Amino acid sequence: MADSVGQACLHNRHCLTSDQHAEGSARPVGGGTGAARSGDRAENPPRPPSATPTNKNRREHVNNLRLHRLTSSVDAFILQNHEQEAIPVNYSAEELEKFLDHLATKGLMPKPTVVARKGACSKMLSILDDSEKSDVREIDLDELTSRFINLNGTDYTPDSLKTYKSRVSKSIEDFIRYKLDPLGFKVKQPAAKKTNAKQSTETLQAQPTTTTSLPPSPPTPDTQAAATTNQPSGLTLPIPIRQDLVIQVIGLPYDLKQVEAQKIANVILAMAASNEF
Repeated sequence: MADSVGQACLHNRHCLTSDQHAEGSARPVGGGTGAARSGDRAENPPRPPSATPTNKNRREHVNNLRLHRLTSSVDAFILQNHEQEAIPVNYSAEELEKFLDHLATKGLMPKPTVVARKGACSKMLSILDDSEKSDVREIDLDELTSRFINLNGTDYTPDSLKTYKSRVSKSIEDFIRYKLDPLGFKVKQPAAKKTNAKQSTETLQAQPTTTTSLPPSPPTPDTQAAATTNQPSGLTLPIPIRQDLVIQVIGLPYDLKQVEAQKIANVILAMAASNEF
């Protein structure tokens, strides 16, 4: 629109210049004899009243008024657009709450997440006065958390306070990004943890293998008989050979013969050391 108005102004100026040039060329050239001037008057009749200097000045004045009005219209149009572009963006806590509602309504964020964020923002920002709520970009989250702990710290655990601070921080961050670019705004999705096959194999290898011990099965008649068969039969004879040492000879038959006892003695003698003191 501004281009069309400017072209109209240039056209009016060109017409004024053309009219002035034509009127100047029609004026009689001075000099010459009186007879020549008389002849010119006879050949050229008097100008019509519209061409008199008074009417000419009046027409120029009207054209100048028109040009002034056009210029004023262009300036007003430019000023109006500039004022519209200079409207400040609202970053208040109330606008933040509307933004969270917008995320839930448009399905840009799961409703449970929005409810959790709204709850954290409502509780933590409630301790601020109206001037502090006017622009959430100016909020110092560390200071806000400290003030909230001093006022309500006994009602929350340290983990809950940490969660509240994180939710408020993410809400304000998304809110600012939305205000800067509403059409291109997208909610950041949490990055999924990626694990490759090599890491998974190494993790499995590093884990200790555990074996589950089963309770012993109850003895059966067969197992009892086998255990009885494997037990040594005969006499167990304890023999003290030193003051602090007693040995046992196990499995001596009850009908041990002298020849058999001598064999046992010979074996034990063979095991003894040869150097005795």
